[in-house]
Amino acid sequence: MAERFWAKLFVDLQSCLIFKSTRNLNSGSFSGHHISAASARSTLNHFFKEYTLTKTATLLVAIFILSGIFFSCSAPPLYILCDEPSEETMTTLADFLMAHDFNIISHTQKSFLAAIAETKPRAVIVYVHKPFLKETEEALFEYCDNGGRLIVLHHAIASAKVENPEWLDYTGVRLSPDHALYPWTVRRGGELFMVKLNSEHFVVNNGVRYDEHVAYRSSDAPSGAILAEAFSLGATELLMNQMFIDGRRKAVLLGYKYVDAENGDAFMADRAGWYLHKGKGLLFYYVAGHQASDFENESFCRIILNSIVWAGPGCAKEEIPAGVLFHPWSQPAVCCLLKPKGG
Repeated sequence: MAERFWAKLFVDLQSCLIFKSTRNLNSGSFSGHHISAASARSTLNHFFKEYTLTKTATLLVAIFILSGIFFSCSAPPLYILCDEPSEETMTTLADFLMAHDFNIISHTQKSFLAAIAETKPRAVIVYVHKPFLKETEEALFEYCDNGGRLIVLHHAIASAKVENPEWLDYTGVRLSPDHALYPWTVRRGGELFMVKLNSEHFVVNNGVRYDEHVAYRSSDAPSGAILAEAFSLGATELLMNQMFIDGRRKAVLLGYKYVDAENGDAFMADRAGWYLHKGKGLLFYYVAGHQASDFENESFCRIILNSIVWAGPGCAKEEIPAGVLFHPWSQPAVCCLLKPKGG
């Protein structure tokens, strides 16, 4: 009962920060408009009716709301680095993230270079299919090494990046189309399951729904078959045999199981989602994301969101209750000064 009460309280607190999204596809920019002061007053009135607050708690709730409005306007944006800002895949993802109160700015490589020189974003989502400009590579390396966070998706580690060997070295991946046993290849049309391989990590557990159980055998041989939690992205594209070349530096979060549409053959590997430390920063990679429907899957989008908000190593999954997204400026200690009416 107490856990449900405090969860409801924080959901109520954050309701004052409802984010309404708009975007300008012509300019490639995304922006958010926050609620008015009148709405904030209405939210405060709701608390006074719903909860018994001490004077100190009343002040802290007011500070929480007002600071949330202020910081939501001044907090660092998220950058989406892609080939075309208007492409449906990234506008679909942007809609999801804006619904969770993020300010999204979409960039081509050239506009990204100008922006990153002026403002350090909270994270950069990398979705570039074409080869990187040399300047883009260098900017991404510098940003991540100095404490930034890269969320690399799908074809940002694919065949076009063979022209960017330094990028592949940085991610610790090799693509070898002519490899005798594990040739780099692209498969299309089969069903892709994202399989949870880490039952404790915040990124793949917080608010993520797994509605399937699939037979899975790890590619870390020798391994036995298990029945694993998973969710399906339906018929989509898979990039196969991205070989790790950095030993055990990566923390693997997700595997994939891909079922061929024609013959039913299943392909499995511990390569669907992982992260590694780069300098003072973090680099995440997820193999999914070929088409807009991939980003219509709430579980996949939630994993991307968790990759952005996760505080880093040492942050237990219990620190943020499932279904409640705390902003970086929120203060959970407020709950110690509040009590329910009649409680």
